[in-house]
Amino acid sequence: MLLSGLIVGYLALFGMVWGGITIGMTILGFALLLRNTLTLGLEDFDAWLLTVPVFGRLYEILLRKETFFRQDTRLMYVEMVERIIKAKINEVTASEGIEKVEFIEARPDMHPLLARMVQVPTRTSV
Repeated sequence: MLLSGLIVGYLALFGMVWGGITIGMTILGFALLLRNTLTLGLEDFDAWLLTVPVFGRLYEILLRKETFFRQDTRLMYVEMVERIIKAKINEVTASEGIEKVEFIEARPDMHPLLARMVQVPTRTSV
């Protein structure tokens, strides 16, 4: 509704030709602003945009760059959670008198849409 109102207002104020140009420049400027939110130091605005239900997902997919830092952080988080779980299992089993626990490194079967939505990072061996 906001976009429709903006388009109608621009066309009413500037006419068909200049209104179209103004609409295009406004959309381009807004897209560039969203693309550079972190560069401009707008971390809170970036975090808020991600919480908006539909627009946040589109912003994340289309305008937010996937960086090596974000990938590395995600991989470290997954690895650290796995280490913590293994350590806690060893701690509990050792207190119960169980000597050796085998860990099976397998991911559960997921529906393809869920797997794409979750986007679980894959580990690469060095």
